[in-house]
Amino acid sequence: MTAGITLAGVAAVVGLFVAKGILSMMSGPGVMPGTGAKVGALALALIILAAVGTGWFFFRRWAERQVDFRSDMDMVTQQWLISTTAGFLVMSVLLVVLANIKGDLQDMFIQKVKFISSHGLFAIWIGYGLVFGLAVGNRLLKALVKRGTLPAALLKPLRAGMLCAGLLVAAIPVYENYTNEYLVFSMSGAEQNGHDFGWQFGNYQLRGADAITEELEADEEPLPNPLFPPAMEPNAIFFGGTDPGRFVPTYMIYSARVRPDVFLITQNALADNTYMNTMRDLYGNPIWIPTPDDSARAFQIYVDEVQAGKRPKNADLTIENGRVQVSGALGVMEINGILCDMIFQKNKARHAFYIEESYVINWMFPYLTPHGLIMKINAERTPIERATMQDDMMFWDWYTRHLLRAPMFRRDLPAQKSFSKLRSAIAGLYAARGMLGESERAFQEARTLYPVSPEANFRLIQEVLLRQARYAEAIDILDEYNQRDPNNGRGFDFASFIRRVRETEAKVRELTAKAQASKTLAPDDAFELAMAYRELGQNESAATYLNQLAGLPNLSVERLFEIGTLLGSLKKHADAAKVMDSVMARLPANVPPEQLMEIVRVYGEAGQPDKMIVPLSRYLQLRPNDWNAWLDMATLSAMRQQQQQMQYALRKALELGKSQALQRIQENGVLRQVAGPVLQQMMQQGPVGLPGLGPRGQ
Repeated sequence: MTAGITLAGVAAVVGLFVAKGILSMMSGPGVMPGTGAKVGALALALIILAAVGTGWFFFRRWAERQVDFRSDMDMVTQQWLISTTAGFLVMSVLLVVLANIKGDLQDMFIQKVKFISSHGLFAIWIGYGLVFGLAVGNRLLKALVKRGTLPAALLKPLRAGMLCAGLLVAAIPVYENYTNEYLVFSMSGAEQNGHDFGWQFGNYQLRGADAITEELEADEEPLPNPLFPPAMEPNAIFFGGTDPGRFVPTYMIYSARVRPDVFLITQNALADNTYMNTMRDLYGNPIWIPTPDDSARAFQIYVDEVQAGKRPKNADLTIENGRVQVSGALGVMEINGILCDMIFQKNKARHAFYIEESYVINWMFPYLTPHGLIMKINAERTPIERATMQDDMMFWDWYTRHLLRAPMFRRDLPAQKSFSKLRSAIAGLYAARGMLGESERAFQEARTLYPVSPEANFRLIQEVLLRQARYAEAIDILDEYNQRDPNNGRGFDFASFIRRVRETEAKVRELTAKAQASKTLAPDDAFELAMAYRELGQNESAATYLNQLAGLPNLSVERLFEIGTLLGSLKKHADAAKVMDSVMARLPANVPPEQLMEIVRVYGEAGQPDKMIVPLSRYLQLRPNDWNAWLDMATLSAMRQQQQQMQYALRKALELGKSQALQRIQENGVLRQVAGPVLQQMMQQGPVGLPGLGPRGQ
């Protein structure tokens, strides 16, 4: 084991080169993101283990024949070495699998923190390897001198050389830090001297132009407008967002006391009860903070608006034990946005508001204006005046140059990501206001600050270039991005999507020209044109062609069914139901059950429950064991006040679905009111395996 750990240092170097080669070969389009990282890590671990095993086997056999070469490790030392080996494997190879590493630069920035412990153990091994290597080398030299193979006069110089070589190993990471450009590009430099970007981040947000001017050297380019950005107003409320946007201002406000009057609230954690308890303890007297009841109301507002179709879902809504659960970061941020609105409405009369954006909160856009590194939330809907826009453009033009001139900025990955994120947020504000020229310029500055920012690149394309059909430029940007970060599968997927959109638009132009030339279109061409419009998101045009198709004579029932389904997906529910009427009139006897349920769904979305009965009955004849369908039949029968049919369908659903069916009944407002007698009757006839049902209750 001792000799194996010595060899592991050499094997690690070899393994790193092998892993890097594997990572390079298994990156790019067509390969699942993260595959190269996982296989490379596995190769590195196997090479190290092979080195340890080889060292143990061969050196042990050699030591048995050499009396003067033996290990003096006691049992505790051996256990310690075995423990570090096991710990390293668990915290490296196993963690690589469990952490679902994608291998792209952004994921690497997040994941590397998880592997600090395994790197710590690896550093211990390096130290052990150096110490044991020197010890083994010293014993080997002494043995050679004793045998007469090596002159005694060379013993001391060789020992000194070995010691110098061991000490020089410590200089390797320092050398890599200052010479390995890819390491700095992907992981950032390790030094902190001269990195004052965190101070700039917080100080310039809170104090504005005054803070910037007092820190500029005499020979540096001055601010274009010495009054922009202004400092935050007294007693302002500041919504922090990203990690730097929370922790840096917190330090500035409470430790450095740069602006102790500012109230800092994290927009990302407002839905967390523990955080809100802290905010109530900290700020509950001077400003209004939502109570637990307000937080519950925000949650209910989100659920109600999602179910009413007024708000995008952006999350998974599940019902467990009668309670609605929301999962997913975007869904939680929707609730956070509602709570932000509550805080804003209650406090805006007495406090100014500012935000360092984390996720987009759409209700804020009409109120936002640029404010240096961040944005101000005005008390009323406020247009972006030309003077404000010019101040913002001149400021960021100056500040981008100022940052890029700093030698340490390109060695500071968190600084690049943070300032690029700040500029992207303001660029998104311009895009939301329809100021596409200003938005493009701001996004390009964000890309200059951090060229591989997914947000700057993807939002520039999505919010600016695609809105102007500038597909070639979008693809060029993505090709450059994919070359820099080949393990990020989203870049390749986005490029493929844009190419499809470009091809679809070309197809639309071709078919439209064909229709204008011949004054008509063949049914297949019209259907293809409708599908093209649907893929482009032009739902009205797609629905127009689909409705025209549905009115043609001699159209096959299969094509009619397809048209009805597509109209339903376009939210044209009345048109879809009308097409399904034609389908039902010509429905063949051997219709697949799935098509029957699709017809049921279309009628349900169109608000025509009476028409659901026939296709649902036919479906149940083909699939009599589908308890969900029996519950649907029970609901329809209850709505039509058909008591006997409702009871029969409920009984079938409970017999087949048992506890799952019971839970769905409890979630169904129609069935919950009428299911009691059926459950009681089933109890009297015998147990059916339903939880909560026993001789004393239902």
